[in-house]
Amino acid sequence: MKNIFNVWVWLGGIVLAGIVLVCVGLLITTIHPTQNKVFIYSTPVVTKIPAPTFTPVLAAVTAMNTPTPETSSNPSQPDGSIKVGIYVQILGTSGDGLRIRSDAGIGNSTRFIGMDSEVFLVKEGPVQADNLTWWLLEAPYDKSRTGWAAGSYLGLVKAPQ
Repeated sequence: MKNIFNVWVWLGGIVLAGIVLVCVGLLITTIHPTQNKVFIYSTPVVTKIPAPTFTPVLAAVTAMNTPTPETSSNPSQPDGSIKVGIYVQILGTSGDGLRIRSDAGIGNSTRFIGMDSEVFLVKEGPVQADNLTWWLLEAPYDKSRTGWAAGSYLGLVKAPQ
């Protein structure tokens, strides 16, 4: 039987192993280069989108039938005035919002800001203070949003027909 583990077999194995190691090394340096990476920075561009403008909704205060004695107990009487039990919305603040206060009067603390077109239920009022008529409002979706607002920035909400 012939000896297959001679010097040439050993040398061929070593050369082949060296070639494999060089190829693996090249592959690793290609995937994970150790050179300094070049970063490209760009300046962000900010696009300013203007806020929507306020368009008064005058359709909310429209003339309806004259109330009859049967409907006089209805709090949403169509005489164009704010009353307890009707829904009102904030109008005419030019997007600044209306300060809803802890009590009637300009000197009282602000509880929150009501925004244009936000709807509230009138709970109490009217109260005269600081030459303004004040109404206690409550948000129908959040009972914690309650406070006093000046009536000059409130408009009636028309009930669906």
